Amino acid sequence: MELLMDRPIRVLFAIGSLNYGGSERQLIGILKHLDRARFTPVLYLVRREGELLPEVPPDVPTYAFWDDYRQPRVYVPGRIHRAEVRHLASVIERERIDVVYDRTCNMTIITGEATRRTAGRRISVIVSDPATDFDDSVPRFRSIRRRMLRRAYQQADRVLAVSEGVRRAAIPHFGLPESRVLTVENFLDLARLERESNESNLIERAPQRFRVVAIGRLHPATNRPYSPSQRISRGPLVQSVANTGIPRNIASINVFGIPS
Repeated sequence: MELLMDRPIRVLFAIGSLNYGGSERQLIGILKHLDRARFTPVLYLVRREGELLPEVPPDVPTYAFWDDYRQPRVYVPGRIHRAEVRHLASVIERERIDVVYDRTCNMTIITGEATRRTAGRRISVIVSDPATDFDDSVPRFRSIRRRMLRRAYQQADRVLAVSEGVRRAAIPHFGLPESRVLTVENFLDLARLERESNESNLIERAPQRFRVVAIGRLHPATNRPYSPSQRISRGPLVQSVANTGIPRNIASINVFGIPS
């Protein structure tokens, strides 16, 4: 996909919200560091909410579906989705968007139909193993939405995967041509990591205890059966350690760092 223009390319970045999460932090980083001489960013959200919302650069126009739409009194399957597609398509046309960039499968389902209406170009990002990510992200109408998602990825101008493993899983899962799927790994915002690690409450040092440090994340899509919503200090993770027979006075579990 190549765009040759004598002006900055207008890119609409689309995601559900700006709650703490990996995709949300990646998007904020892109909005902050994107070369304004080459690109003009616009942000589209389903809901204008999230801890990262204040970090959106002031020069980025932001639209949100629920700013302009009210919950209907009578529930009709598919009504809200159709309204989301119409709303996004209108923003694409109003802002004269050249390329739509979306993250997360729920957003891709919306952008897929909206860009078909506007005949616009689209880049869709797959952020985790599609076999597990879809079931965790889509609670209802899975068979219908699975077909919609498959078509959306197949019709994208480019599909990006955040790792080579995700790319290899996505190609057969969605029936994608290999040439259209690229691996672009998430970037690290070292300044942010340094700042937030200094703000964390570090564990108290105790020489009589044996400590093991594991760097990762607790998320239902990748760390079953443990959920980040459970209290770590009392949940099954601690119990599983206790079941090994290691005395509690020499083994302990502490979770600290950046929310995910």
